[in-house]
Amino acid sequence: MENFFKSFIFLFGNFVVIYFISLNSVYLLLLILSTPQVFRRNQELEIEEDDLFFQNKPFPPVTIIAPAYNEGPIIKDSLTYMLNLKYPEYEVVVVNDGSKDNTLQEVIDNFELYEVPPAFQVKIKSKPIKGFYKSRKYPNLLVIDKENGGKADSLNAGINASQYAYFLALDADTLIAEDALYRAISPMITQKNVIATGGTVGVINDCLFEDGKVLEVRFPRSYYAGIQVIEYIRAYLFGRVGWNWLGGNMVISGAFGLFNKHIVLENGGYLTGTVGEDLELTLKLHNSQLAKERRYKIVSIPDTVCWTEVPEDKKTLSRQRERWHRGLIDSLYRHKEMFLNPKYGITGLFTFPFFVFGELLSPFIELLGWIAFPLGLYLGVINLNFFFLFILASVGLSVLLTFASILLAQVSLGRYHSEKDFFKMFLYTILENFGYRQMTVIWRIKGIIQYFQGNQSWGEMKRIGVTKK
Repeated sequence: MENFFKSFIFLFGNFVVIYFISLNSVYLLLLILSTPQVFRRNQELEIEEDDLFFQNKPFPPVTIIAPAYNEGPIIKDSLTYMLNLKYPEYEVVVVNDGSKDNTLQEVIDNFELYEVPPAFQVKIKSKPIKGFYKSRKYPNLLVIDKENGGKADSLNAGINASQYAYFLALDADTLIAEDALYRAISPMITQKNVIATGGTVGVINDCLFEDGKVLEVRFPRSYYAGIQVIEYIRAYLFGRVGWNWLGGNMVISGAFGLFNKHIVLENGGYLTGTVGEDLELTLKLHNSQLAKERRYKIVSIPDTVCWTEVPEDKKTLSRQRERWHRGLIDSLYRHKEMFLNPKYGITGLFTFPFFVFGELLSPFIELLGWIAFPLGLYLGVINLNFFFLFILASVGLSVLLTFASILLAQVSLGRYHSEKDFFKMFLYTILENFGYRQMTVIWRIKGIIQYFQGNQSWGEMKRIGVTKK
């Protein structure tokens, strides 16, 4: 029995090493693929910033849909930014999802709302609507007050009320960049068959804002918010941009996603009853377009299109990560027929399996690795020098890939200018490997356990609000 146990530990240790090499090889590939796209996008922006470019291009009108649940502290600011964008024609549809705070009253008071009758066809079912409101100050603003049904249900209600062929799904606590619609719609009018676009999301905590503009990008004072800056840069800039060349993005973030409304309606809109509605919709679009053998693209651009407030305390952050992992396993399971299926091309044979093994199962494999390696040392089946070499390589590669993405962000986006901020970013690339990374593993495992327990809760998210000049 002891020999069997030793053999198992030895084989599992080898599996972890192979897994580690494979996972980081994919991350390195994504970084390599994303780098030329980022630099090419910088060249495109130099052209797009020319006023003649904007005057000569026919930009289609867009509907911005912003579900709001208990967003009282930030709804006035975020809605003000939405209503002052640089774009020829757009409308804003705010969906109050049965908020228990003063979200609706804040909008009524600050934007001079008055009640109107509905004037659109219901194409997707949603929870009962309690009222529709228009603004005396902004004719392109519509506010829907409905019974609580969750974010996906609110987005479906917004799609029903939308006038235009493209819609932007935007979190109500997200502060959208004033030129975000130009940037997001650009791939749809310059490339063929683009049905959805996502962009880079910046961390708003401690940044200085005024009149819808970022006056100064500051690195957050909070440890947890600072670590998330590193995560967001890594995930969006080389993670999602890199996937453009490998079957397209598997997730267009719920914080900011521009879609072809006809394609979304064709697929029944957002799925309710899941906390990962953004991932589920993106997978559903991949699934349907590939099954119908259509040419399509789901792309991510490196441009910073919006800013979002991230949790600054461990409790709120843990609830967020648990929810994200519940959404991941739910969405992947719903589209399991894509897994290793040649019918779905590179998405089925490579991208989907990577999300299963590299994202969904990674916390289990990492946790078991923490257990197996010390046991292997104790039983003498793993060499001490090899153990320390593996830990060094693991941390070193993580730091290298993360810092490379930070350098790429600085060259392309140039968000953080002070030497102090840059030093903090480098420091956090190291610190996240000692304590924080292990906590996220536990949170993600808790998310999987909660999923099998039937937990569909969203969890309370604390809001602090933006820093104004």
